[in-house]
Amino acid sequence: MFGNGVWKRKPTSTPTTTTTASVKVVRISVAMVAPDKFALIMRWSDELGPEEIATRHMADADIVICEGFKRSSLPKIEIHRREAHSEPLLGTTAVDAATYRAVVTDSDSINGVPVIRLGADGWLESLADFVERNIMNRR
Repeated sequence: MFGNGVWKRKPTSTPTTTTTASVKVVRISVAMVAPDKFALIMRWSDELGPEEIATRHMADADIVICEGFKRSSLPKIEIHRREAHSEPLLGTTAVDAATYRAVVTDSDSINGVPVIRLGADGWLESLADFVERNIMNRR
Protein backbone atom coordinates (compact mmCIF):
# COMPACT_ATOMS: atom_id res chain seq x y z
CA MET A 1 0.00 0.00 0.00
CA PHE A 2 1.28 3.44 -0.88
CA GLY A 3 0.94 6.59 1.13
CA ASN A 4 -0.18 9.44 -1.10
CA GLY A 5 -1.18 13.06 -1.11
CA VAL A 6 -3.29 15.13 -3.43
CA TRP A 7 -3.90 18.84 -3.52
CA LYS A 8 -5.23 21.40 -5.92
CA ARG A 9 -3.91 24.93 -6.19
CA LYS A 10 -6.65 27.50 -5.81
CA PRO A 11 -6.41 31.14 -6.88
CA THR A 12 -5.97 33.57 -4.03
CA SER A 13 -9.29 34.92 -2.74
CA THR A 14 -10.01 38.58 -3.12
CA PRO A 15 -9.53 40.45 0.17
CA THR A 16 -12.93 42.12 -0.23
CA THR A 17 -14.94 39.03 0.70
CA THR A 18 -16.22 38.78 4.26
CA THR A 19 -14.96 35.22 4.69
CA THR A 20 -11.46 36.07 3.54
CA ALA A 21 -11.28 39.19 5.68
CA SER A 22 -12.44 37.36 8.82
CA VAL A 23 -10.02 34.50 8.24
CA LYS A 24 -7.11 36.91 7.78
CA VAL A 25 -7.94 38.76 10.98
CA VAL A 26 -9.04 35.91 13.25
CA ARG A 27 -7.55 32.60 12.08
CA ILE A 28 -4.11 31.31 11.21
CA SER A 29 -5.27 27.75 10.51
CA VAL A 30 -8.55 25.86 10.31
CA ALA A 31 -9.02 22.14 10.95
CA MET A 32 -11.93 20.18 9.49
CA VAL A 33 -12.48 16.89 11.29
CA ALA A 34 -14.82 13.96 10.64
CA PRO A 35 -14.76 10.48 12.19
CA ASP A 36 -12.61 9.15 9.34
CA LYS A 37 -11.01 12.33 7.91
CA PHE A 38 -8.90 15.31 8.86
CA ALA A 39 -8.03 18.41 6.81
CA LEU A 40 -5.98 21.41 7.86
CA ILE A 41 -6.12 24.73 6.03
CA MET A 42 -3.32 27.14 6.84
CA ARG A 43 -2.42 30.64 5.70
CA TRP A 44 1.16 31.69 5.09
CA SER A 45 2.73 34.89 3.94
CA ASP A 46 4.84 33.54 1.07
CA GLU A 47 3.60 31.32 -1.72
CA LEU A 48 5.15 27.88 -1.41
CA GLY A 49 5.99 25.61 -4.32
CA PRO A 50 4.79 22.02 -4.48
CA GLU A 51 8.19 20.66 -3.43
CA GLU A 52 8.18 22.71 -0.21
CA ILE A 53 4.56 21.80 0.57
CA ALA A 54 5.28 18.10 0.08
CA THR A 55 8.45 18.28 2.19
CA ARG A 56 6.72 20.07 5.06
CA HIS A 57 3.37 18.31 5.11
CA MET A 58 3.54 15.05 3.15
CA ALA A 59 7.05 13.74 3.77
CA ASP A 60 5.79 10.22 4.51
CA ALA A 61 3.94 9.89 1.18
CA ASP A 62 5.22 7.61 -1.58
CA ILE A 63 3.70 9.86 -4.23
CA VAL A 64 2.12 13.31 -4.17
CA ILE A 65 -0.20 14.34 -6.97
CA CYS A 66 -0.76 18.05 -7.42
CA GLU A 67 -2.70 20.16 -9.87
CA GLY A 68 -2.10 23.69 -11.02
CA PHE A 69 1.69 24.03 -10.85
CA LYS A 70 2.38 24.21 -14.60
CA ARG A 71 5.64 26.07 -14.24
CA SER A 72 7.11 23.69 -11.66
CA SER A 73 10.04 21.52 -12.71
CA LEU A 74 8.30 18.43 -11.31
CA PRO A 75 7.47 15.60 -13.75
CA LYS A 76 4.06 16.05 -15.34
CA ILE A 77 1.32 13.92 -16.79
CA GLU A 78 -1.26 16.12 -18.49
CA ILE A 79 -4.88 15.01 -18.53
CA HIS A 80 -6.43 16.51 -21.67
CA ARG A 81 -10.04 16.18 -22.80
CA ARG A 82 -11.13 17.78 -26.07
CA GLU A 83 -14.50 18.55 -24.46
CA ALA A 84 -12.74 20.82 -21.95
CA HIS A 85 -9.97 22.30 -24.15
CA SER A 86 -9.40 22.12 -27.89
CA GLU A 87 -5.63 21.68 -27.49
CA PRO A 88 -3.43 20.33 -24.67
CA LEU A 89 -1.01 22.57 -22.79
CA LEU A 90 1.87 20.46 -24.09
CA GLY A 91 3.27 22.26 -27.12
CA THR A 92 2.43 25.74 -25.80
CA THR A 93 4.61 28.29 -24.05
CA ALA A 94 2.57 27.78 -20.86
CA VAL A 95 4.59 24.68 -19.93
CA ASP A 96 8.09 23.26 -20.25
CA ALA A 97 7.78 20.18 -22.47
CA ALA A 98 10.92 18.72 -20.89
CA THR A 99 8.99 18.16 -17.65
CA TYR A 100 6.33 16.03 -19.37
CA ARG A 101 6.33 12.27 -18.90
CA ALA A 102 3.01 11.46 -20.63
CA VAL A 103 -0.39 12.76 -21.69
CA VAL A 104 -3.70 11.07 -20.94
CA THR A 105 -6.06 12.21 -23.69
CA ASP A 106 -8.91 11.51 -26.07
CA SER A 107 -7.06 13.49 -28.76
CA ASP A 108 -4.94 12.15 -31.62
CA SER A 109 -2.73 15.23 -31.88
CA ILE A 110 -0.10 14.46 -29.21
CA ASN A 111 3.52 13.92 -30.19
CA GLY A 112 6.78 13.59 -28.31
CA VAL A 113 5.62 11.81 -25.13
CA PRO A 114 3.85 8.53 -24.34
CA VAL A 115 0.08 8.76 -24.75
CA ILE A 116 -2.50 6.92 -22.69
CA ARG A 117 -5.87 6.93 -24.47
CA LEU A 118 -8.49 8.34 -22.11
CA GLY A 119 -11.52 6.08 -22.06
CA ALA A 120 -9.81 3.10 -23.70
CA ASP A 121 -10.20 -0.26 -22.00
CA GLY A 122 -7.76 -0.44 -19.10
CA TRP A 123 -6.60 3.20 -19.40
CA LEU A 124 -6.61 3.75 -15.64
CA GLU A 125 -4.56 0.63 -14.98
CA SER A 126 -2.18 1.69 -17.76
CA LEU A 127 -1.79 5.09 -16.10
CA ALA A 128 -1.13 3.52 -12.68
CA ASP A 129 1.47 1.17 -14.21
CA PHE A 130 3.11 4.07 -16.04
CA VAL A 131 3.34 6.13 -12.83
CA GLU A 132 4.83 3.23 -10.89
CA ARG A 133 7.43 2.50 -13.60
CA ASN A 134 8.34 5.98 -14.77
CA ILE A 135 7.66 8.34 -11.86
CA MET A 136 8.09 6.16 -8.78
CA ASN A 137 10.76 3.96 -10.42
CA ARG A 138 9.11 0.76 -9.28
CA ARG A 139 8.74 -2.57 -11.12
